[in-house]
Amino acid sequence: MKLKQFPPGGDCFFVIYSTMKGVFILIFSLFISHVSGQGIGSIVDHSTNPGEVLMEFDTRSTEIKGSYYLFSDWRKGDIILNSGVSINDQWLNYDVEYDLIEVKLDEEVKIVPLSMLKEFHKADRGHENRFFQPCDNYFHDQKVPMVGICEVLDSNYYGLILKFDTDIKESTYIPTLDMGKKDDELVVIEKLYLTKGNQTIEIPKKKQNFIQLYPHMTDLNSFLKEKKLNHKNKDDLIIILDFLNEEQHFQ
Repeated sequence: MKLKQFPPGGDCFFVIYSTMKGVFILIFSLFISHVSGQGIGSIVDHSTNPGEVLMEFDTRSTEIKGSYYLFSDWRKGDIILNSGVSINDQWLNYDVEYDLIEVKLDEEVKIVPLSMLKEFHKADRGHENRFFQPCDNYFHDQKVPMVGICEVLDSNYYGLILKFDTDIKESTYIPTLDMGKKDDELVVIEKLYLTKGNQTIEIPKKKQNFIQLYPHMTDLNSFLKEKKLNHKNKDDLIIILDFLNEEQHFQ
């Protein structure tokens, strides 16, 4: 088999022929050094992409949006440190990712790490006083302390806390369809826990399993039905826990 090239350089074609069979196979290879000043060209089957509406590459940059802060802006509040020192009536916010209280002063921002914090209180815009403390006051399985920051919604023996964590909500963007949210988002996630003393309990999905957490409270089922309360709703849970703690007091 022999291979010849005609002519050298520039546009060219190759001829491959076999002396045994006397059959010639012609293969053309076209090289174009300049195509409208855009470099090497390519052959595209436009029938597979009518109107060229599909982009081969999406060159737009992605960003991470959102915030790891507990509040959407600075809020007035009071801080009590483990040392007993109180820092009152300050503009503050809480960084859930790094477990830091940030205190905004006139010309600078100071930080208080979670390890130094006993608790802090914040007056909400509706003048509701909210109470937060380190979660390590509460335990899983009687041994393992929780981590991070918690809002104490009910501090009685039968209580309720709201645990805060952080996560990244990934983009749902589909380039071929140009649909969905393109940017990843930083989010603060919340989870409710029941407490008995300093022990935490995950809220059961089924009402009957919730009732079984308080076997000595024989009137609990009737109370839920009478008041039409949902044990998975935060506001309803506070009403239920008021009932449980009142009943516990008289037993």
